[in-house]
Amino acid sequence: MAAKVQRHDTPRVLRGAQDAVPLAERGGGVPRTQGSVRVAGDGPLEIEQREHVTLPAWTAEAEPWMRSTSMQNSGGGGGSVASMVSSCSEPGTGKGLRLRLEISLVTAIECGGGSWRSIGLPSCQLKPLHLIPAGRLPSLRVTTEYDSEEGVFANKVSCKLAGGLAKLRLSFQSDLQGQWQGGGEEGDPLQQLFSRPLLAFITKHFSVLYDVEERNALLSGDASLPGGAVRLRASHDVKLQQGEISVITRLGDPLYKVELSSLVPYSGLPRATFHFPIGQVSVEEIRNEEEEKLLSVNGIAKSDFLDGVLTAQYDKNNLNLRYCYKDNELTLVPSVSLPSNAVSIDFKRRFGPSDKLSYRYNFDTDDWNAVYKHTVGKNFKVKAGYDSEVQVGWASLWVGEEEGKAKTAPMKTKLQLMLQVPQDLNPAFLFNVKKRWDL
Repeated sequence: MAAKVQRHDTPRVLRGAQDAVPLAERGGGVPRTQGSVRVAGDGPLEIEQREHVTLPAWTAEAEPWMRSTSMQNSGGGGGSVASMVSSCSEPGTGKGLRLRLEISLVTAIECGGGSWRSIGLPSCQLKPLHLIPAGRLPSLRVTTEYDSEEGVFANKVSCKLAGGLAKLRLSFQSDLQGQWQGGGEEGDPLQQLFSRPLLAFITKHFSVLYDVEERNALLSGDASLPGGAVRLRASHDVKLQQGEISVITRLGDPLYKVELSSLVPYSGLPRATFHFPIGQVSVEEIRNEEEEKLLSVNGIAKSDFLDGVLTAQYDKNNLNLRYCYKDNELTLVPSVSLPSNAVSIDFKRRFGPSDKLSYRYNFDTDDWNAVYKHTVGKNFKVKAGYDSEVQVGWASLWVGEEEGKAKTAPMKTKLQLMLQVPQDLNPAFLFNVKKRWDL
């Protein structure tokens, strides 16, 4: 709590005020800074008290850097502050500590009985800024994924650089089952443990992906002009000497944009894409089988219709119409493709917050599939289904979110177990596991 100095009828001089700088030289007023005395109108003076900071004994060996800064407030008052910053480390632990010592001499006034007197109030504070672990390396993130169907390990090692402004990532595959190959001769174990390495350097607006085996690099980047009205995006394949450059500009309203994309080196008219609130339309130049140049149009649009969403997608002379109705328990999605007249329907029914049934039927082929899903909390899921096209029934268990990352799964481990039973009743057991370590 602040200790208040009350005003009396006769002038008083506070302790330490004998050598104060005259008020006339400071211009009056009191700076509102740390370690100063606050004067509010003609009320009593308040001296702020602060808690003491206990520091380790080894901080006394720090070699300081000192600076002095002048201060002045809006009322014309002022003072001086000497700031000393020191860095030191604890012997045997490698922990570092930065300290700042502030010594300020400010000018205040005391009023009483019609008299005014200038006083000088020194203030001293020792503050720890932050701990700096000496010799600390960037933290590493290691991710390993194994798929029993492919039989290989997919590995990633990454770390953030420059305080998170950039990321360095190394990815490679390990095929332990194929490390002895070559017609009876001993193969190269290192080649099987470390194959197809890819090195990536990623920042917010620029990235480099380097294929070590192919000795090729893919460069990509983007930039925006001030205000964001124009955005540039480019990519380049070093080995193929090919790339693409795009320019995106807004048309007044941010919901309306025009994008022009062209291959480098130039090989035809650029592709033009018009973005609007309910969809987009693209026009590009293509070549047919006779090498004749034609203009191709494709696009997609969505609109609210009968308490649902109607979607129309046009691509390569095919039109797909899809309607989606969804509420808290039921989802119904009929669709039709023209000119093939292929009709299908998706039906989803939710039975409470943890159970859901999905069913799809294709009228033109009579193929259908069904999936039943039961969730336990956020990270556990059981699914079972049947696909008539391949005539396979299956059941799977998921640990961790199906579309999530390993860092959000329990113990940072995602697991999928699947049992497939085909028509010949020859079951197959498959699994996929993904684990992440933060070092």
